[in-house]
Order: sequence, then structure tokens, then C-alpha cells
Amino acid sequence: MQRVKQSSGSAVVSSARPATLLRGRNQSGAIVQANVWGWLPALSLIGAIGVVLVALAHVGARYGTPWSQTLFWTGLTVMYAPLSARLVMPDLKRQEAIGLVLLLGLGVYLAKLLHSPQGFTFFDEFLHWRTANDILKSGHLFSENSLLPVSPLYPGLEIAANALGQLTGMSIFQAGATIVCVARLMLTLTLYLFYEEISGSTRIAAVASAIYMANPHYLFFDGQFAYESLALPLATLVLFFLLRRRRATGQQRHILTVLAGISIWAVVATHHATSYMLTLFLILWMVVTWAYNKWFGAREPELLSIMLLVIAANVVWLICVSSITIGYLAPHLTSAVSSVLNLISGEGSDRELFKSSTGTPVPIFEKLAGLGAPGLIMLLLPWGLLQFWLGYRKGAIAFTFALGALTYPVTLALRLTGGGWEISARSSVFVYIPLALVLALGIEHARLPNFLGWLSAWLDRFKRWLWLKPLVFAPYVAIVFAGGVIAGWSPWARMPWPYMVGADTRSVEPQGLAAAEWARDYLGPDNRIAADRINMTLLGTYGEQRLITHLIDKVSISGIFLAPRLGPNELAALRDGRIRYLAVDQRTTKAPPLDGHYYESWEKMVVPYTPPVDRTVLDKFAVMPGVDRLFDSGDLQFYDVGALWREP
Repeated sequence: MQRVKQSSGSAVVSSARPATLLRGRNQSGAIVQANVWGWLPALSLIGAIGVVLVALAHVGARYGTPWSQTLFWTGLTVMYAPLSARLVMPDLKRQEAIGLVLLLGLGVYLAKLLHSPQGFTFFDEFLHWRTANDILKSGHLFSENSLLPVSPLYPGLEIAANALGQLTGMSIFQAGATIVCVARLMLTLTLYLFYEEISGSTRIAAVASAIYMANPHYLFFDGQFAYESLALPLATLVLFFLLRRRRATGQQRHILTVLAGISIWAVVATHHATSYMLTLFLILWMVVTWAYNKWFGAREPELLSIMLLVIAANVVWLICVSSITIGYLAPHLTSAVSSVLNLISGEGSDRELFKSSTGTPVPIFEKLAGLGAPGLIMLLLPWGLLQFWLGYRKGAIAFTFALGALTYPVTLALRLTGGGWEISARSSVFVYIPLALVLALGIEHARLPNFLGWLSAWLDRFKRWLWLKPLVFAPYVAIVFAGGVIAGWSPWARMPWPYMVGADTRSVEPQGLAAAEWARDYLGPDNRIAADRINMTLLGTYGEQRLITHLIDKVSISGIFLAPRLGPNELAALRDGRIRYLAVDQRTTKAPPLDGHYYESWEKMVVPYTPPVDRTVLDKFAVMPGVDRLFDSGDLQFYDVGALWREP
């Protein structure tokens, strides 16, 4: 057995065989044994209790019980806080630390999976399910997906899900959930190993891994069946390979280079934004490494060859496969830049915090945690940066991470703008990678100020300092975690509450599913259909229909549904989109959409109206000559409108 010395925290222990006991000598020279798994068994039970509480909360939410939300937050706290508190204790062993962070990552993923354990219900999941189903049916890549045109151009996740499904007989949902679960564990482990490699400390690596899980998209967004959920773990795998490659020699260095290259291509083929962020980070790392070698006499391995590979991979993929990606991402970026410039110029923020499009009130607890979490992070960030400067500034990768952590305040500013809040939330999964390490450095080296030296001496004398840090860290990280969940997902979408209009996952219910399956069975697949945002996703997946969207068809469908009568513009939209069928949901006449729009985000500019929709507007199809009603469930109707635009 070999012991590797670290800068702080417990020792890293490696062995040729799995071990459950760590042998050593105490101060008197006697041989002692310590269980390297430490508190892991007991904390596994506590974590399981937290998962059960979340499951019960989701069950209660389906029936609209008022106690469900409290139970949901209780379950997350029970799952997260005790395990995180253990990570700052001085007797933490490496095996226990790895087990705890993996347990924590798995528990958080199960909290998301229990939201909808029988099928996909999140909006983005439907979009990627359509791509996976097209690959399964056709046996070919890059099929058209009108719901999300760029999805088929980055098919890494769907290829993995289909491969697993065909090998095991799993459905796309089962295979997808398994792939995302494995990806979550891979992300957790690679981040831990990456942090450990930089800091040389088991405890710092474990604390940083736990803090990373508090980013706004960790619980839900990166736990869903979507391309970033796989691409992000692959990107961290690239970073880990490159970090280990720095001190490798000979054949091992070549192997790590090949593994990093394969992983880079896997990232590029899986998700555009992740591959671009990986490229930016590697460029920054390369520049910092060059500066360290030139100005400070360091001997860090150059990253030029890797940098050229990742740039070439992105350029080749963009030109040969996914040229539409620029047009897809550009509006989001320009909107964010415009909103930020307006904020800087003094025109004020165009987004009000904690306010939904329907004015749904937000509990005071969520407001406090949502504002408190960034405040606590900003409070600790300067201290963490100071600890970096005192102990880690000689490493190029550590300096790169410190620069990355400084982007966090910028993302906070983006939250204040209507065009930038989504960029802020989505960038958090990348910004938190360096931020978590810097915060962990601050926590590891936290101490009382000099004027409280007497208290520090008293705590050390009675060994109570060992317990004070966990007692302080547990509520700190729990608030940061809760703030991340609050910032990353709308309160009405975190749990499977009863049906509401225009509410993404809460609008997925049996009647809509049955209507989509009817369309598949009786109309056949791939008919050109227009529908509201929710039924569009159901018809495009369960119904296997070809939905008309502005993304790919350049046709706006809002006026067809919202105009009091079909005029020249609406008939032109039917003709240009070659729309055969309309799916009309009468529930849009009963309540405004929680997500802000029924059909398209710009629909009120096409037909000014005050939600909900007037029922007479939707009933116009029932009395229109040449229009046939094919299906009517009371809430949902299907109309054949082909005769309105086809030449006689």
C-alpha cells in the first residue's frame, strides 16, 4: 500500500487490492486500523431517506396536497446537507469521499427522475426523443426534426441511447434514463478526480464536488434526456485526461492524448454549446500556460496540439454537418448582448425577479434563498481567491480556474435582463466548475478572525472546532443548493402538480397523450400539423407527426389560431406551410399560459390579445366551409384544413 502526500486534507490511498481497513500507527507506535468507508453506510441510509421523502412529495403533488412542497425541500435538505457536512471533517478518507460524492450525485439525479419515472415529460426531452426515435426507425443519422432542427445534427446522446436500447431491449425512455444516470456518475467522478489533481486534497475535491451540485441546472436541466446531460461529463473527462497528461511520460502520455482526442470528438458530436465552451476554456488554459512558461520559468506541457484539434473538430463539424447552428444560437446571444447594453446604459432591467408571466406568487422562503445563495457565494469568493493566491498560484491550471471563477459576477448581472437570464442559467454548469474549487479553497482554509483568537484557542483545546466547521458549512451549502434549484427551474414546474395550461411538464396528461396516439394510428405518421406548444411536442413524439414550426419552415402559425377569422395572411401561412391538419386545444380558453405563450413567443405581436383565448376564436374552424372535424374529445379537436389551400 502506498500513501501519497497531499497539501491538505486526508491522504490519497492507493492499493492493488480493494481494502476496507486502513492500517497505520498512532503516536505511541501501536498499529491501528481505520475503516476507510467511514460514515458512508450511515449517510447512505440518510440519503435514501431523503430520496424517499422527495418521492412522497411528488406523489402528494400529483394530488395537489399543500404539504408536498415542504416535504420536497425537506427531502432535498436531508439528502444534501448531512452528506456535505461530512465532507469538511478532518478524518475523511479518500474512498469515503468518493463514495459520498457519487452517492450525492446519484441521489440528486433520482430526485429528478422521480418527477416523472414512467416517461419523458420535460419539454427538451421530447425534442431529443423525436431525434432518437427517427434514428431507431430509419437507421440513419441527421433526419429532419422540426421541433428542434439542431438536435439531429448532434446525435451523440441519441446514438448511445439507441445502442443501449437495442442491446438490452429497453425503450428509449429506459435507455435514455440509464445513459443520463451513468453520465451523471461520470460527471461527479471526473470532477472529483479533476479537483483532487489540482488541489492535492481529498477534502477540497469532495467539497468542490458538492458545491458544483448547487449550480442552477444540476438538478433538473442536466438531469433530463438532452444533449448537454451527456456532453458535459464528456467535457470534464477531456479536462481530466489533459490534466493527467501533464505529468505523464512515454506510452502513458500517448494513451492519454488519444483518449482526450476521442473524447473531444465525442463532445463535438453531442452538443454545440458544450464543445464551444470547452474550446474557450482550453484556449484560456493554453494562454495561461504559455505565459507561465515564458514569464515565470515554469515547465508546463504546451496545449497547442490539443487546441488545434478541438478547433479543427468544431470547424469541420460546423461546416460539414451543422451549419445551421450559428443561425440557431445567434438570436439568443444578440438578445443577451442587447439586454446587457440596455442595462449598462441606464435603461433599466427588462426582467423582474421572482415574477412569472401570470403573476404567480413566489413563497418568501424561495425569495430569501434565491437572493441569499448568490450573496453567500460572493461573500466567500474573495476569501477563496486569496487562498488560491497564497497556496496555488504557481500552477497554470489553478490560475485558469481562478480567472474562470471571476466570471460568476458577470452571470449574476445577466440574470437581471430578459435576454440574458437564460444565458446566465445555462452558463452556470460551466462557470461553477472553477467557481466550486475556489469556494472549496475558502472553506478548507476558513478560520476565525484575529480578534476572536481566544475563541479559536478554546475550540481547539476542547476539539470543538472539528464540529464547528460542519455545523457552519451544512446550512451554508444547503442555502446555496436551494438557491441554485430556485434559480434554475420555475416553482410551478419542479413537481408534478395537476394540469395547468401552457406549463410544459404540467401540461402533459393522459388526454393529450391519447390524442397524439390517435393521430399516429388513424392519420398515419409524418402528416403536416400545426398545434400549440404543448400538443406540438406530444404530436411530434407520441404521434410521430411532422409539426410546422418557424424554426425550420419559416412560417408563423399564431395567426391561424388566434385571428378571429382566416384572412389572406392566415391562408398564406396554411399554404406556405402546406398544413393539412390543425390540433385545437380548448383549454387555452380557460387560463393564461404559465410559460408565457400558447403558440409562439411573438404571438401577441401577430394578433394582439389578452389571454386566455376567446372561445369563439377557436370555434371558427367548426363552422368553416371546407374544414372537416376528425376528432373531438371535448378539450381537443383535430381539423382537416387541406381544402383551404390546395388547388381545386
